[in-house]
Amino acid sequence: MPEILAKFYQFENDHFHFCINFEISVEEEPEEVPLDIEDQENYYKTIKTFGYANDGITAFWVQNDDVANSPIIYFNSDGEMRVIAKDLKDFMRILTLDTEISGNMYKDNTKYKESKHKQTYINWIKKEFDLNPVCDLKADERYGYSEDVIAIIEEAEKLYKEKFIAWHQPYCNIEDIYYS
Repeated sequence: MPEILAKFYQFENDHFHFCINFEISVEEEPEEVPLDIEDQENYYKTIKTFGYANDGITAFWVQNDDVANSPIIYFNSDGEMRVIAKDLKDFMRILTLDTEISGNMYKDNTKYKESKHKQTYINWIKKEFDLNPVCDLKADERYGYSEDVIAIIEEAEKLYKEKFIAWHQPYCNIEDIYYS
């Protein structure tokens, strides 16, 4: 387990409810992605699940055995997937939006209730990793998207989307289920 993930896991153990519907999982056995994957043994050498998010899971797409700097993939229960961050640090910034992790990262302020430890989390990532939170919706916005989260996802997809889809092809065709 990379040091950054170990610290993140320890933070969550001490401050549960820092983000809506996200929980870190460091199980030995990977959580299965909601796809019909052939050759699961080889698939899970590269896809390392690490969290539960809303109705899906988050995973590292491991590049060069460098888990901490691998892109983060989100899989929902309907089988849709998306590259959502270029690495764990960007993913940790996304969580500061304090909304359900999903393919589109939409926030509805009309139903929003801040997580108990959101501000503690923001202070911790700033102190521990020198990471700034993403911009939230403007005070007068009832619902919408964070410009910072959109930029993080766009950067990750620019770097990894085509490579991920091509890598995934031997396991199952994901072009029709890749969230875009």
